[in-house]
Amino acid sequence: MSPAILGDEIKTRIPPLYSQDRSDDPIIYARLFSPGNKWQCLVAEGCERNDTFLIFGLFLGNGSRWGQIEFGELSRMIADEGAPLCIDREFKPVRLSALTGMRRNGRPSI
Repeated sequence: MSPAILGDEIKTRIPPLYSQDRSDDPIIYARLFSPGNKWQCLVAEGCERNDTFLIFGLFLGNGSRWGQIEFGELSRMIADEGAPLCIDREFKPVRLSALTGMRRNGRPSI
């Protein structure tokens, strides 16, 4: 497990916000998670904005939903729940359907 610091290596491989809007099977570039619970975020896009890094991805846990949040805010929210936010440093970019069996539109991949 790695501490919740998005290094330049990870930031530079994540494409800009809205760059995969037209894809129903976007590439996931990073995985954030909190050990000890089911929560995770599959990061598809991101960008630097106002001294923070804004991420867009699929949030999984009690249900699933696509969303956008500042990385720092996400770290604080998870810490407030008493759990660390970790980055899967071994994660390799992969299509959403390969990870979840689903596409962005909620339909199963075939």
